[in-house]
Amino acid sequence: MRSWVLHAGVLVVSRQLEEDHHHHHHHHQKCRWAVPNSFSNETTVSPRRLEEALLGSSSSYDPSVRPSVALEESLEAPPDNVAVRLRVHAFSIDESEQTMWVRGLLRVAWKDWRLAHERAETCTSEHEWVMTDVNETWQPMIYASNVILSRIEMEPAISKLSADGTVEKSSLVDWTLECPMKAKEVPLDEHVCEIALRSHSFQTMHVVIEAGEDPTVDTSSTEVNLIWRLESTNARRTIERDGDKEYSRLELEFQLRRHPGYHLAFSMLPAVLFLLVAYNGFFIAREVAPARVSISVIPVLIMRLLLNNVYAQIETVSYQLYLGQFLNICMWITCGCVFEYSLVQQLLQQEKVAAARRTALRIMGARLSDKAEEDILTEHAGHREFSAAFEHAMSHVDRKPPTQAQSALPSSSTRKIMRGVMMRGYPSKGRAAVIAPQTQRNMVQLVRTHSARMTTAAVTVEVEVKDQEEEEEDEDEDDDSEPYPTVNPVFQEDLALLKKIFDRFDADRSGAIEPKEVSNVLRYYGVYISSAVARATVLNYYFFNHMRIPKTELPSLSFEQFVDFITRYDEYAVGHESKGFTSQPTSLQVDIVGRYAFIPVCFSILCIHYLAWFGFSAP
Repeated sequence: MRSWVLHAGVLVVSRQLEEDHHHHHHHHQKCRWAVPNSFSNETTVSPRRLEEALLGSSSSYDPSVRPSVALEESLEAPPDNVAVRLRVHAFSIDESEQTMWVRGLLRVAWKDWRLAHERAETCTSEHEWVMTDVNETWQPMIYASNVILSRIEMEPAISKLSADGTVEKSSLVDWTLECPMKAKEVPLDEHVCEIALRSHSFQTMHVVIEAGEDPTVDTSSTEVNLIWRLESTNARRTIERDGDKEYSRLELEFQLRRHPGYHLAFSMLPAVLFLLVAYNGFFIAREVAPARVSISVIPVLIMRLLLNNVYAQIETVSYQLYLGQFLNICMWITCGCVFEYSLVQQLLQQEKVAAARRTALRIMGARLSDKAEEDILTEHAGHREFSAAFEHAMSHVDRKPPTQAQSALPSSSTRKIMRGVMMRGYPSKGRAAVIAPQTQRNMVQLVRTHSARMTTAAVTVEVEVKDQEEEEEDEDEDDDSEPYPTVNPVFQEDLALLKKIFDRFDADRSGAIEPKEVSNVLRYYGVYISSAVARATVLNYYFFNHMRIPKTELPSLSFEQFVDFITRYDEYAVGHESKGFTSQPTSLQVDIVGRYAFIPVCFSILCIHYLAWFGFSAP
């Protein structure tokens, strides 16, 4: 029972489909074209038969005559209107060649009343037919005037004819067109490229080109472009003059905006990263030259490579590019890191020289010390072949602390040298001199007046007893012997050098060195302390020498005190040097400045550069 019902339902549906098909077929048989110039009211559904009737030898159609001229039968007939539409399938921009490539479908439509024909009244919709030969009708001869290269497609152009005489010619285009670009704002730039369409043969008085139905430029099927984004399109009518002739021109404008992600990812971001690589060089020990040089030079080479990559994509121009300037600024900053390290190397060399000066200063201090003076006395006494023992007199000398700072004197050796202690009886060449009794008494007095700094020592002088005749001969030779200098010439050079340094760093010419100036002097000798630590060191010197510490003014050192202080600095150093900026070597100070200033300076420069291009000049 169920099977019979199903079978009956199929029969009913099948019969209904047959009736609908018969009705639809009957309807199409009535919708036909009326053949023009036919005396028997012939109708047809064949486009070829219709084309023969309209364009064949039996018709009066002349493709060399414009439609309006044929209608008015006058050469001064109104111009024919030609509507243009473009469907863009793909496009690309070649910045180096300044061109735009477009592939799409170009539709050109015009109305030719001579090709109008009737259709049956039973036709409920518009019916177009494709012409077999597009050149049999009049053509407006539309082409792109700014095209550089046009590739021929395998598919021929197609012309469709409507019953009202509208002819629509469709052709696939593959054009490379001129596209002058100003790439100054790369990668945030916008450009307008255009396709200039005009008639090849007909002037404005003959053909007027106008925009077709909206949208004139259809980009709905445009392929996605990785670098450029098609923002909008526009159609604009203009007049193109060629000598004394004017031609109607339709400009199809393409508003293009660059995708910034490409250059941001492959140019600007690597540049910023290598700026940070160069920044890390400030934290590498300045003594490790190979590592510092490598981390400074490699970013410069990378910036140059990025610049070459950008310029290879863009035509060589005389104006500046934002992206080019950005990369150049980054390259100059990395070059600054190279120059910074060259300065650090020069300062390191100066610091090595300062360390050598301090070594020489220690030697100088040894010469100016009490022990050095004792050695000199022993040497001169030995040459005279006298022998005597002088006990150190410090234990017999009562030392009273001075009552004010200016009365404090430096150590005994430097004081006696600066005051010109006389040492008589300078030995002659090749002979031993005899120390007279008065000279011996002067030497004893000299030793007895040494300060408390001298250590217990004995000076041994060999005494040679001579008879009266030898003394007379020695007195006769006194006139020929060389004069004995009052001060050791080496000591004179040492003191002259210290005096020169004292005057050099005495900036206010006050005749005294203040803590700030003491700090500068110590830097000259490779000792790096701040002004505060220098002041503490000077106060330490005051304390050890029982000097009154001033309360209303800065402690200072006279030249004599300066000589004692600088030659015995290790004894007065406070031992807790500050780790602040001013207590660092100059080479390290330069690196510290780079560490703190590099990122803010880079950020400020790049922001000002961006605002100069896009901020201040923005409307």
